[in-house]
Amino acid sequence: MRSVFLFIAFLLVSFVGVAQTTETKYYRTRPFDTEVPENKANYSRTVTNDNGTITTTIKNLKKGTIEDSETWKGDEPYGIWVGRTGRGPEELDFNFEVPYKESTCSNVESLKGLTDFFADNIAVGYTAPVIDFEEKRLGAFVGRSLRYPAYARRHGIQGSVELAFVLTKEGKAQDIAVTKGVHLLLDKEAVRVIRKLKFSRPALLNGEPVEMCVKLPLKFKLAN
Repeated sequence: MRSVFLFIAFLLVSFVGVAQTTETKYYRTRPFDTEVPENKANYSRTVTNDNGTITTTIKNLKKGTIEDSETWKGDEPYGIWVGRTGRGPEELDFNFEVPYKESTCSNVESLKGLTDFFADNIAVGYTAPVIDFEEKRLGAFVGRSLRYPAYARRHGIQGSVELAFVLTKEGKAQDIAVTKGVHLLLDKEAVRVIRKLKFSRPALLNGEPVEMCVKLPLKFKLAN
């Protein structure tokens, strides 16, 4: 019995060893063309394959900080990424599945004539919600937050991802879904951005908070 247990344990250890592999290479400068010994490196590039989920992490060895990290589950971005920006490293949360559904947006009669939910409309007593970010306008928030996936750029993938979400009376974006997708990469990036969207004040109708369903296209367009 003991020999059978040891054999099973050996198989489990062997399976784990095969399922996860890690490889680290060292470089002096970007781009990472020429490897150098670890004691002469400024950067490390570690690739971990965990049963088909591949994570690549770039570390600045002098600062002891992670500058880039991305995880792919097949062709889908996954988990928490770290990306470089002019403002320093930024976390990108891809730790969700893309929800798809048919467009079934419906609002109270008083809101049905509105064409822009993010602009005041005195005629119907509507006051737009206030975005809780440095960028107070939706277009500015999206412009700063949206990241065009590198793979999509390289392969000429572009288009308009159509989203729908509920903006609650508490000023929260909920039930975010793609109603018309373009490509998984663009769809997931569009949902990621709207998941970040927060409000310091909800929409108001005649001075009272109101829940509403918002349809929103996010455009990905490559320069000619």
